[in-house]
Amino acid sequence: MAQYLQMYGFGKPTGIELPGESRGIVKPFAKWKRWTEASVPFGQGMAVTSIQLMAAYTAIANNGRVLKPWIIKEMRHPDEIRTKVGKTEYQSQVVSPGTAAAMRSILRDVVVRGSGVAAGLDNYQVAGKTGTAQKPLSNGRGYDPVYHVASFIGFFPADEPEFLIGVMIDAPQGVQWGGVVAGPVFRKISRKLVSYLGIPPGPQKVYAFAKDYEKDPMVQLEGIVRVPKVTGLSVRESKAVLKKEGLLPVCLGKGTQVVSQRPFADQWSNRDSRVILYMADSEGVTVSEATLTKSIVPNLSGQSMRNALLILEQYGLHADISGSGVVKHQDPKPYARISLGEHCSIVCEDPEE
Repeated sequence: MAQYLQMYGFGKPTGIELPGESRGIVKPFAKWKRWTEASVPFGQGMAVTSIQLMAAYTAIANNGRVLKPWIIKEMRHPDEIRTKVGKTEYQSQVVSPGTAAAMRSILRDVVVRGSGVAAGLDNYQVAGKTGTAQKPLSNGRGYDPVYHVASFIGFFPADEPEFLIGVMIDAPQGVQWGGVVAGPVFRKISRKLVSYLGIPPGPQKVYAFAKDYEKDPMVQLEGIVRVPKVTGLSVRESKAVLKKEGLLPVCLGKGTQVVSQRPFADQWSNRDSRVILYMADSEGVTVSEATLTKSIVPNLSGQSMRNALLILEQYGLHADISGSGVVKHQDPKPYARISLGEHCSIVCEDPEE
């Protein structure tokens, strides 16, 4: 992990032609603690500059190679002589071209159907990622409970990237999410860019996350499965289908046919996670109407706040969250049966503490 941070360029200046560039903050590997291994992957315990983060994205856009940033392309002198500042220079090969292609597919899906939809462009394939970073308190002890740094970094066209744009908004008022605050700014900048430079639109093509992954076996994600549709099947058939995918069926009701399920079909889920099956009798008449309004509380322990929200949404539940970081406590407890639409109380804590 420490080697990858170094190859991506974190903890050292990018070399851009501006004075006073910060190195950012990355602890030397010799000073890493056990909590460092847990906090660094989601961005705490370290600090990066905007230009470092954008330079790291160039590795995804350029088949795994980090591109050295330049502040300008050329200098134009009064006598019309133009001096090029520098040539394209790649600093390191961080990941393989196959891994970079897999990441482009994932980042493209963020804009097609994920948290970055507000950054999308009509007729252009955009790939990118939202960010909502906590702001450290001035005394260095903990994080601001209200204000964040909202961001969106993306590039297009996604298949053959030409432009990478980074939007960082410090302490936005009201909504703090990067997708909501920074995504629309990215969209406005990109629209003006394609208009000013006359960039032709790409093929009108919708990219589906599943299809991209099914095409290339190199980019299959381990432990992640798509929940199959089992509504309309018998108990025996539905259990066989789910177990084949490594999922655990939990039946509610005493019927013989599945009339609804949570998570819904085509959702992505971790292997070994539970799928709730709501049962009815063979004629489609619900044995217990009360059963269909129940859900099973998923185990959220150790999940990020964002993941916890997404998981609860799939189970038809809402969240009341306090704190920040990862889920430490939840009420009701995992696997309790509650009504659909009810609220779960979640207490999050900083894993560093």
